[in-house]
Amino acid sequence: MKALTVRTVFSWFRAFIDGSILLGLIVGSSLSALGLLAFIWPSFDILNQFQLLFLVLTVISSIATFLWPYYFPRLRAIAQWILLVPFISSIGVLAPDVIGSFTAPKMDITRVDTASTRALRIMSFNIYLENWDKEETAKSILIYDPDIVFLQEYAPNRYKNVQALKNRYPYQARCKYWRDCTLAILSKYPLSNIQNKKLASNNTRDDVHGRVLSATALVKGYKPLRLHTFHAEWPKPLGEQDLHFSRLDSYIRKDMKRYPDTILAGDFNSSSWSFTMRNFSDQLPLIRHSYFKPTYPTENLRVKRYLWLPAFLSLDHVFSSPSVPVFNLERGSASVADHHPLIADVLIFK
Repeated sequence: MKALTVRTVFSWFRAFIDGSILLGLIVGSSLSALGLLAFIWPSFDILNQFQLLFLVLTVISSIATFLWPYYFPRLRAIAQWILLVPFISSIGVLAPDVIGSFTAPKMDITRVDTASTRALRIMSFNIYLENWDKEETAKSILIYDPDIVFLQEYAPNRYKNVQALKNRYPYQARCKYWRDCTLAILSKYPLSNIQNKKLASNNTRDDVHGRVLSATALVKGYKPLRLHTFHAEWPKPLGEQDLHFSRLDSYIRKDMKRYPDTILAGDFNSSSWSFTMRNFSDQLPLIRHSYFKPTYPTENLRVKRYLWLPAFLSLDHVFSSPSVPVFNLERGSASVADHHPLIADVLIFK
């Protein structure tokens, strides 16, 4: 009788585990599928930020369905059918961005007239406001030797006297205090017409997000190059990020009437495969070059100090006007910060 009681309890426990797994699969599958509704209701787009993570978890879960010793064998087939939902949803959202990474126009640098052009290397890098390792941050930048650096979450007083950066980049556009903005543009070339513009709504007290810092790089003998670095709000609270993008679009359009050769780079806090980023890219008078380049998080950011996640959010982006072609873009690595930097090679003309 005692053995029978133990066996019964164990059986109920196994059945409870199977049911919990099935419920978890249903919830996860529903979240992935609801992201598709962002095509109609933009508020659901926050779920699409995580579609790459959903896809990875779906693949792992699908493998696990063949290995898990189900108490009710029929649940194996049910679980596998359920997992088709997030697989199809994630592929549907991610596929256009993955395809774009292969089909985006690429310039053949060997056919360029070198007498009338010059190649510049730029870097966009969110260096993380809570990162206090100034010297290591400088090394993460200098190792790629960019000509121009777009920085987000930059603390002015912390970095303004880092000698290695001052030596390499004698021309710097930055705010005086971090509450004015946490953006900076470092350049090997003179900068002029520096502007700091607020894009956030008046009812937000966020000092980090919702600003754009602009400057004009003056490379002797070449057309002026307008530079913008930007840090958007997260998709929450709803509507604030859309406001940032809308105001940024208007600002860029107006600015390009004076400076047609333009580069925009920064942390947009919106994955490249999201409907929000697709729509913004379509309406902006610039070309987006960052397709399927997950940049967040890095191994430097650990959840609860021990859990490390590979990069699954493609939050950082590089745009340029058609007159400033980008012939190479890659994701870099950094020994500090929570974002990977993006490094792009561009051409400017006389």
